[in-house]
Amino acid sequence: MITKLIGGSIPDPLPRWNFRKADWSTFYNNCATFSTIGDFDEPDAAVAYLVQHILDACTSSIPCTTPQPLKKSVPWWTPECRAATSRRKAASRRLFRHPSQANRNLYLLVKAQCRRTIRQARRTSWQNFVSTLNSQTPMTSVWKKVRKFSGNYVPSPTPVLKINGMTVANQEAVAEVLADSLASVSDGSLYSENFKKKNSLKHMSSINFSTSEDNLYNRLFTIQELTSALSTCSNTAPGPDTITYQMLKHLPGSLLTFLLDLYNLIWVSGRFPTQWEEAIILPFPKPGKDHTDPLNYRPIALTNCLCKLMEKMVCFRLTWYLEANNILAASQFGFRQFRSTLDPLVLLENSIGNAFRERKILLAVFFDLEKAYDTTWRFGIVKTLFDIGLRGALPIFIRGFLSKRQFQMRVGSTLSQPRIQKEGVTQGSIVSVLSFALSINGIMSTLPPSISSLLYVDDFTLYCVAARLESGERQMQMAVNRVSEWADDRGFRFSVAKTVSMVFTRRRNIGSPTLNLYGIPLRSVMETRFLGLIFDRRLTWVPHLKNVRNSCLKSMDLLKAISHSSWGADRITLQRLYKALIMPKIMYGCQVYGSASNCRLKILDPVHNLGLRLITGAFRSSPVVSLYTECGDCPLEIHRDEWGLRYLFRIPILPKSKLSLTILPAIERNDNFELKQLRPFSSRISQILTNLPLDASIVNILPYRYDQIPPWIIPKIQVCSIASKAGSKNHTHVSIMQNSFLEHQYLHTGAIPIYTDGSKSSAGVGCAAVFPSIILSCALHPLASIFTAELYAILGALREIIQSPDESFVIYSDSLSAIQTLTSLRHKNPLIMKIQQWLFFIAAKHKKVCFCWVPGHTGVAGNELADAAAKAAVNSPTTQLQIPHSDFKHTFRKYALDQWQEKWDSFPNNKLKTIKPYVTRWNSPSYKSRRDETVIARLRIGHTRLTHGYLMESGVRPYCLNCIVPLTVEHILVECPDFQDHRRTYFSRLSPVNLCNILAEGDSFNAHSIIQFLSTIGLIDRI
Repeated sequence: MITKLIGGSIPDPLPRWNFRKADWSTFYNNCATFSTIGDFDEPDAAVAYLVQHILDACTSSIPCTTPQPLKKSVPWWTPECRAATSRRKAASRRLFRHPSQANRNLYLLVKAQCRRTIRQARRTSWQNFVSTLNSQTPMTSVWKKVRKFSGNYVPSPTPVLKINGMTVANQEAVAEVLADSLASVSDGSLYSENFKKKNSLKHMSSINFSTSEDNLYNRLFTIQELTSALSTCSNTAPGPDTITYQMLKHLPGSLLTFLLDLYNLIWVSGRFPTQWEEAIILPFPKPGKDHTDPLNYRPIALTNCLCKLMEKMVCFRLTWYLEANNILAASQFGFRQFRSTLDPLVLLENSIGNAFRERKILLAVFFDLEKAYDTTWRFGIVKTLFDIGLRGALPIFIRGFLSKRQFQMRVGSTLSQPRIQKEGVTQGSIVSVLSFALSINGIMSTLPPSISSLLYVDDFTLYCVAARLESGERQMQMAVNRVSEWADDRGFRFSVAKTVSMVFTRRRNIGSPTLNLYGIPLRSVMETRFLGLIFDRRLTWVPHLKNVRNSCLKSMDLLKAISHSSWGADRITLQRLYKALIMPKIMYGCQVYGSASNCRLKILDPVHNLGLRLITGAFRSSPVVSLYTECGDCPLEIHRDEWGLRYLFRIPILPKSKLSLTILPAIERNDNFELKQLRPFSSRISQILTNLPLDASIVNILPYRYDQIPPWIIPKIQVCSIASKAGSKNHTHVSIMQNSFLEHQYLHTGAIPIYTDGSKSSAGVGCAAVFPSIILSCALHPLASIFTAELYAILGALREIIQSPDESFVIYSDSLSAIQTLTSLRHKNPLIMKIQQWLFFIAAKHKKVCFCWVPGHTGVAGNELADAAAKAAVNSPTTQLQIPHSDFKHTFRKYALDQWQEKWDSFPNNKLKTIKPYVTRWNSPSYKSRRDETVIARLRIGHTRLTHGYLMESGVRPYCLNCIVPLTVEHILVECPDFQDHRRTYFSRLSPVNLCNILAEGDSFNAHSIIQFLSTIGLIDRI
């Protein structure tokens, strides 16, 4: 707080590209180029030409924002708002100059229209923003947006630093101090003297990557790789050249070809562009640290998007090489496909649970690396690339990226002088992630067999199980000595102050371990945070559950802040916010902390209940079970079961992973745990599996294998479509669709036509492929999705094609999504990968396959035949074909709803149950205001301020003065004779007039009539 008070001035904002006013057609035309890559001898000249060409195209098509630091701006302001405000001001001036009733009426009309336009713009903008939120969105970003919507946003002031007792607040000085701080960290001064002596003469250029082999990872980049990588780019901040991904996505084909040729020139020549060696560093204060210390800022680099795009393509190939050859350690989980922070957490919890069951202890050491990214030894990275067998263009590019890095620190609109970053990897770049993973990958190789390890990026943990603390200490000290020696040889250093040891046990009289790091005793703790979860000594999870509760209650202030606003307070928006920002905090790690006792897990229930109460606007006395059903939600215990099943069915995707080899056998064994013992994830999920349908088995999951054909050498998949000619089948006559298809078939004269289709119904799932002389069909797993059925139909056709003597084929499918997905190089569906590999084998036999979309159920003979064959296949014996794990999600959701329905049926006296007997979500109707939503919800639940407000005040229960009966919602809406005339007016269409017909969602439901009824009888403000 003091820092903010004495902080520097508010920094001037930088001019930015105003993409809301971009004229992309003009930009597209301006980008046309007649130059080719052959006009340039060096990558530097080609990069300079490309950057200047794009920037020149922007001058007349994309305006820049004008910095106005003193003017409050709001993100929802649109040209329509500006026009409506101008019309209102004009009408106001006209009324002032020429007062008359006509001008007054005109002014009131224009004023109302302006107010409506602004309100709608605010609401639409807010809803668009909410739709982009997810569990990774920081709460600070959301609060910043809320303040901007309210017009109360003030940019953060310039950081205030203290150097040798002197305060530094000037922008230029702060930028220089922070730049000096980062440069000093990465200059190698933090390395040990032993490391400096041994490696002072080692240079990256001394490693020879030359090769004569034609390695697949060194092939030239293709346009498919470029467009696929570009499609994954989000709208991030630009680097020093100010070019953004949005610009690159709007480049014409000629300039995309030039860009691809530029990348291949860099790839083949091995010369890294000097422009790409630069970065702009943004300092972000580390939470909970002293922000006057320049070392307590996290440096995030802004590098050029042109460079990052090429990094994406390079890392895509490098990732495949590392995974296909099993180079990364099994205990390393960070930034790897189909792995997450949950994997090491589940493994650790499983080991602790087994130790408790065997009456043993588990001794763990949680390490902290000092300045891990900033001090990474670059020579070690390049040497590792050489040691794992990489040669040629790929390792040479990474070596070029790591060499000669320089940066400028940006504070506000001020840039520091350039600094050299001698060591370390750039935080914020794409290559840096894999580079760091390779640099630390060997740390587990030094460990004895009795020590287990877990690594997620730079979060490193060692643990062992022992019968006695003394034997555990001996094993662990040996392991600590080995990893510390390994780290010293590679330039890493562990922080003694932040590295802690911990004993997990439920036995009494177990003391603290005595372990040393660099000859200094390690601190022993009773609880510690690891990958977002707080582990305590007895694994009760109480500290973690309380921490989650307090964090969620702070985040709940956001819902409270906007639940009373006019621009973001509807139920759908609040529900999205809750699910995006609060629910993930509650559910994160539930597969692990679910081992806590039921009474301790209830610590989080009030948080969930409060969230649903804010979403619905329900009265404070409303029963909790009614909140769940009104929202179409369920209790947290059922959510935990569903999330546990979803996580379990993701594990077999990688059958050889450490998680699969540890957890799946434990589930099959179904180890016996006593009632009072901690039951790890494997034991708890085994019990849930017994309640699932027999068809939902983890053996039915299709695994993902990397040791196949690399995606970038698969030939371009030929796809055509008749959709543009035939139009929408919903608005086009069947005969027109048929004629359009027959015309299109002439384009494929000479090709063998094949029709594929999938079918899914309550009877089962089937797929079929129809050839001119044969029909292939089969029944799939009953839980397979229609998308999977369509893909299996295509796969069946390809298997038949490869055996056919013909050379040209066209596959007609009515699943446009399946065809479009086949063209993607970056996918997580193993079935897509199988199809692409078969296409590679078919192309190797010089056969051609073209995919063509045909509208389904429009009378096309071949498509109708395939549809009939797929439906008939449902009745045939089910094959043993495996399906993707994502197909089971619907089953898990249905399981959760069935569990909640069973509990909901056990509450016979609930008021809401007479209106809503089933827990499925109702489509939220469009109410006029937040008040109307709240009124309807309170009426349905049966608890209102009028009928139950006395409970909040310890008062007397209210009675109807005329009927002398307790005042209830049913009495007001249905029974009280005083309101009979009003019922005839507003509920005349209902027969009979009862609570269910009035409040239940259906054809007869009319929220407007209910609100009007309550307004007429004078009770609307008392609900």
